Amino acid sequence: MALRSRFRTLSLLTAALAACSPYVEGNGVYAERTFDAGSGLKPFDAAVIGFPASVDVNGQPLAASIFVDPAAAPQVVLGGDENVIQDIQVQADEGEVLHTTTNRSYHAVHPPQLRITAPQLVSVGSIGGAGVTVAGAAAASFAVTAEAGGRVELSGAGGAKLTAILSGGAQLDASAYPVSSAVLTLGGGASVTVAPSSQLSGSADGGSVVKVKADATTAAALCQGVVLGAGSTCGPL
Repeated sequence: MALRSRFRTLSLLTAALAACSPYVEGNGVYAERTFDAGSGLKPFDAAVIGFPASVDVNGQPLAASIFVDPAAAPQVVLGGDENVIQDIQVQADEGEVLHTTTNRSYHAVHPPQLRITAPQLVSVGSIGGAGVTVAGAAAASFAVTAEAGGRVELSGAGGAKLTAILSGGAQLDASAYPVSSAVLTLGGGASVTVAPSSQLSGSADGGSVVKVKADATTAAALCQGVVLGAGSTCGPL
């Protein structure tokens, strides 16, 4: 399933589950929940992190650190206030996409955070302003989708291609993820930093910003492949 379709389907599902979300005040008692094969977690190679706007997180969007290790088994550790994380579900539908859901808005003393280990990862998405850090990534083709102020930091050995679809002020820092080519679709003041060696293409609209990890001459040549809308820029890091 294409990343855009995966992202849209899971966003709609999460929004539906949270449409009538009650509110919980965190009790300040830190706890952790572990999801793995023993608890029914299916294998996954993609992750969509965060909650829709219908869940009021009171400025505490979900945060996730993802570590890609081919020798490790899939595992997710969810930490935060005990009475907040008990209502957060982590699952992988059809053994493909890891995602998070909750039916309660919250304010926490210890905001919920995820520590995720995956043997393989080819795409990541952020919704509801979630902050996602991916380390150790290495895929022939990797895709990132983020919206509504979501932040993604991507690092690793890199690969042949990076695709990024960002909107609503979302940010991607892939300066430590070298690729041969990058394809961008940016809108609504999104910003991205990429490190392509040979090709950069796509579009940037609505005051979006593209930064290229390269010298000024190389960055200028690569930026020729990006169609810039009003107020958008492309240049060296």
